[in-house]
Amino acid sequence: MLKKGYFIINLLGLTIGITSFILIVLWIKAETSYDNFHKNAGNLYRVDYLLYEEGILEQHSASGSLY
Repeated sequence: MLKKGYFIINLLGLTIGITSFILIVLWIKAETSYDNFHKNAGNLYRVDYLLYEEGILEQHSASGSLY
């Protein structure tokens, strides 16, 4: 009976570990291939605009362009 309990605990841990690994790999793949559908994906840039007044950030905006 004791060996059956250890087997179930080990199998559950292995299943959780493999599932977590697969989900993390899929998430990383999705994040790194976000703009790859563009024909010129290597030339896609994001421009950030930060407006400071008297040392305080007043406005932050961003835009993307394909050059």
